[in-house]
Amino acid sequence: YPFIVAGDWDRARTYVVYCTRNLGLRVNMRNSAQMLADEDSKVEGMGLIGELENTLTQLDASIYTAIFIPQDGDELAPEAKRYQGEALRYFEMAKEGIDTFLQLFDADTVERASKIALTRKEEIAI
Repeated sequence: YPFIVAGDWDRARTYVVYCTRNLGLRVNMRNSAQMLADEDSKVEGMGLIGELENTLTQLDASIYTAIFIPQDGDELAPEAKRYQGEALRYFEMAKEGIDTFLQLFDADTVERASKIALTRKEEIAI
């Protein structure tokens, strides 16, 4: 998020790619959804994963396009600002999609998974 706001497109894209490829977000979410006991929740989870994958693709595309727009001095060019706005919108949609997905799980499961996630060390080389 801060890299999108700053117009630091390479770093912003690195984080998106890291989440989608290195962390295997879609695969891990699919595996988690398959463990849900309720069949309706499984189906809803799979649908949310598809929507999130599309949103993340749009986020990546918005950032990627902005990379090729020349800066206007210290300011972002108007075209880059347009893609920045799109990227911010897709970023918020992705966060909402993940939050909605997490609501399919009981609070104890989410808390345990959050603790495990916090132990992981962020290692993104830019």
